[in-house]
Amino acid sequence: MPVTVLTRLASLVSASFFVNLSNAAITTMIGIAIAQRGGDQSDVSLIAACYSFGYLSGCVLSPRFINRFGYIRAFTASAAILTITVVALDIFNAVTAWAILRFTMGAAVAAVTAIADAWINNRTPGDMRGRVIALYSIVLGLAAVISQGIFVFADAGQEDLVLGFAIAMNLAVVLVALTSATPPDAANSSRASLFKLTSVSVSANVSAFSTGFVRASILALFPFYLTEHGVDAGLVAAGIAAFYMGRLLFQYPVGVLSDRFDRRSLLVILSAIIAAVIAVGALPWGGEGSYISGDEGTAAQIFALLLMLLVGGAVFPMYSVAAGLAYGRAGDEPLIEVSKTLLILNSIGAVTGPMFIIFVAPFVGDRALHFCVLAVAVITASVALIRRGTTAPPEDKVTEVVTAPETSINMANEAAKASVGK
Repeated sequence: MPVTVLTRLASLVSASFFVNLSNAAITTMIGIAIAQRGGDQSDVSLIAACYSFGYLSGCVLSPRFINRFGYIRAFTASAAILTITVVALDIFNAVTAWAILRFTMGAAVAAVTAIADAWINNRTPGDMRGRVIALYSIVLGLAAVISQGIFVFADAGQEDLVLGFAIAMNLAVVLVALTSATPPDAANSSRASLFKLTSVSVSANVSAFSTGFVRASILALFPFYLTEHGVDAGLVAAGIAAFYMGRLLFQYPVGVLSDRFDRRSLLVILSAIIAAVIAVGALPWGGEGSYISGDEGTAAQIFALLLMLLVGGAVFPMYSVAAGLAYGRAGDEPLIEVSKTLLILNSIGAVTGPMFIIFVAPFVGDRALHFCVLAVAVITASVALIRRGTTAPPEDKVTEVVTAPETSINMANEAAKASVGK
């Protein structure tokens, strides 16, 4: 049973839960804290881009790190680095310092994710790998949702809050250091180029980039945007929680639809949903943030949270649909190269999004987030629509749901193998 597999790895899964809970909370905290201190949008964008670049670097370097030190030592070292950087966030208040620390955190989180993914995949029978990965993804998604509840009870600038995150990171160290589970053999190492990109599917590649762009931009700038306009931190967190909840509710249903229809049509629909929600959010009805704050009534507040749920339900599964499309077109192309291409493009999108918003902000003001996300969604829908009209769909269908892009190169490879039954 899939649950039995995860139960045997309870310490590892619990450690990953605490790491993801703390990291998701810190992402929201930074946007709120900078707004409360009178910072601007470019500060948040820079810090978010540095985190994404650190994550990309961690994905590239973590396989060698694991092979050199082993799974347990590599995990505990990475989690310990996270603890140190979290404490340092409380010591240093300068934007430059936070950018450097978030870069370090991004690399360490990527290493932790890579280790957990590879460990779980290695200890999972091939005939249930897809279900185990889906359950593990749900655990990580729940961590992200629960993390936002912290801001209902605590202020983002509260000193003890950061220390609490450090304790959670340190719990991950203890759990893995004392685990009785046997880690995989770390002797095997791939010598393939980590930066080789393949273009088996233009629509999939563009969608992978767009998913990273949109996800990173919203998670980084939405808390700042609302806090700057006087929305309570608890309600800001509720919006982010709704965004994460969209992943939990829509990931599997969208995966089922992707097995029944042309995935490019589904990419058009998901992109259109993102564009429509962002366009509605950009309309200046009732003042900035007034809907989610409740100033326009309870019905309007619920409507705003449902919009966040809907956009999250479109953004996160889009990567899965793109992956299924790319795997179906792989042909003789090694699946590891397809997987790495999608992951790298997704990470590049996560770096580019916040940085591009910095460039656009002087021209469109605090609507830069809306403008950039809307433009990317429209471009993605257009590419998928054009490709659908000019290129036949792939014959092979991927029958397993590929998890959202909180993943590593190792996990992408294993998920790809599971998806095509190899």
